[in-house]
Amino acid sequence: MIVPLLFLALSPDPHSIELPFNCPDAAQEAAAYLLSHGIYISPDNSHLPNLTIAGDNAFVSGRRVKLRPWTDADGRKIDDDIVLRDFADKTSTKTRAGLWWLLRLAHYRPSGEMKFSPIGTGCAVEFQLLFGTDGAAVLGILPVSDEQWAYRSNGRLEREYLDAISAQLTKQDGHAPGN
Repeated sequence: MIVPLLFLALSPDPHSIELPFNCPDAAQEAAAYLLSHGIYISPDNSHLPNLTIAGDNAFVSGRRVKLRPWTDADGRKIDDDIVLRDFADKTSTKTRAGLWWLLRLAHYRPSGEMKFSPIGTGCAVEFQLLFGTDGAAVLGILPVSDEQWAYRSNGRLEREYLDAISAQLTKQDGHAPGN
């Protein structure tokens, strides 16, 4: 039995920032930035300029896309230990009681969303992530069912990424804020 990740909602308080740039420019820079850090953006254009972070489901036109290694804002590779130590709200995951335990069989990957809302001549950006994985529920030593679970983000990675995206937008030659 596969349990969907829907059991864990995104954090009620996404990290927010106001940028002195228009939302389409901010969304375009954010998408390029996230892809350069190994985070796949869903090709669903129905919610533009909002971005959907789609974990490791990197398929374009039915073909698997090889992503760069997942890195933080400073370019350091993010592995499972770093997710749990630095970026996860460890109180937010699903647990099983009794003799059950969860066996992780895949690496943690980010999923979530980035929303862009025009405000005056600028753009308000809300960003929130989950770190999900796949595994099995195990009773004693016997794997009993397929499982998926996730940790909410503690907000640190979102802040780092948004600060870097803002800095990149500010550095771009010929880009006047609010245009």
